[in-house]
Amino acid sequence: MTYGHLGYAYAMLGQKDEAEKILHALEERSKEEYIGPATLMLMHQALGENNRWFECLEKAIEERDPALSLMKVLPEFDIVRSDPRFKAFLKKMNLDK
Repeated sequence: MTYGHLGYAYAMLGQKDEAEKILHALEERSKEEYIGPATLMLMHQALGENNRWFECLEKAIEERDPALSLMKVLPEFDIVRSDPRFKAFLKKMNLDK
């Protein structure tokens, strides 16, 4: 997830072109090797692509990505916390308490 965190940092610093290059590279690599959905979620969230974030979330749920257990507490995901879909996710995963 380190490469994803680099892209996240670029996006948060306003360097969206660099972040999008990393996201594209990760998406291409995911065709050949496993890239966890949480990594792609991080990138989409930082780029403000909430709909794509939730698409990756569904994939993460299907794949039982271990990073899901941290979604409630990781500050990287603060931006999506107010979205009703995030609240539904927490309820679905029994993390809403």
